[in-house]
Amino acid sequence: MGWGGTVGLQDFVCDNRRETAFALAKLGATVILGCRNVDAAKQVAQEIREQGSGAEVVVPGPLDLAKPESIHRFVSHYRQQKYACDILVNNAGAAYRREWYTEEGVAGLTQVNYHGPYILTRLLEPFLIASKPSRVVNVASVEHRIGYIRDIRKFMFDAKKFLYSETKLGNVLLTYEHQRRLGSYGVQSCAVDPGAVRSSIWKRAGPVMQWVANHLFAPNEDGCQTVIHAATAAWEPAPEASAAAAEQKTSLRFYARGLFTSPLLTSISWQSAAVNKPNFMLWRVILSLHGMMDYPVRHLSGGLFASKTVLVPSSVQSYDEKVAADLWDLSADTAKLSRKPITQ
Repeated sequence: MGWGGTVGLQDFVCDNRRETAFALAKLGATVILGCRNVDAAKQVAQEIREQGSGAEVVVPGPLDLAKPESIHRFVSHYRQQKYACDILVNNAGAAYRREWYTEEGVAGLTQVNYHGPYILTRLLEPFLIASKPSRVVNVASVEHRIGYIRDIRKFMFDAKKFLYSETKLGNVLLTYEHQRRLGSYGVQSCAVDPGAVRSSIWKRAGPVMQWVANHLFAPNEDGCQTVIHAATAAWEPAPEASAAAAEQKTSLRFYARGLFTSPLLTSISWQSAAVNKPNFMLWRVILSLHGMMDYPVRHLSGGLFASKTVLVPSSVQSYDEKVAADLWDLSADTAKLSRKPITQ
């Protein structure tokens, strides 16, 4: 994509989200940061300015994806300041199991990982359309491959009936439905599997998993590269990605990097792992091996191996147009937004 554009990133302050902001600023983008902790955001913005030789970084105000009213206030301020939006990176995420609900009755984890980004993206549609060709990058996870949404209402409103993997599947379903509905308006939507990254999410894991993450997973400056590629790559698929692009049915795009492009992860349907314990254990073994080898192979080979980001197939259900359309409509109704594109 052309540079000199404006990029919006939300809930970025820690980990590879912060590194994504640094990298995009270095490419010449004006970076707009949305985060719950405004003071921390301003500190990071200052660090970017100091290291980015005059990079323009803006912190409009607090953005808490757990609270729809916070999202509306953020976008209202965005509108008042007349910002543009050439690229929107939705990269917030949580993995807690605490049961809670929004005032609208949306399950907490669904709100933060799926419905919050949905509301933000929908409210920013006028800015994305005005900046066409623009791009939305939704950061999903390899875990979406074992997610399966049987009942969209339980996914939205029952905190006891879903897992992290389902919310990440929701990200991919949102991405593809947004592409179907907004693609003709010049808005390009894609999803990303960032791989195994040494992020703060592992601080709540057990000591063994913390050791693995700290010693074998990619550092944040490496882990953000898949997101950067998805945000800046030409929309026309590269020759080496043509087969995957064809399988993804033209314009539906899911990016992965390194060993996370392995056919063992991308070409086998793992949906049954959600209900079949032997399949789940096999999935965990295969995923663990890929996760523990991905960055070491890339690092020890000096980037010769496991470095390329390419288009790969996402999970089987992520292509289900009916589930995607029904979830879109339910999400719009819950948020009191139009089901149709918001053009102004």
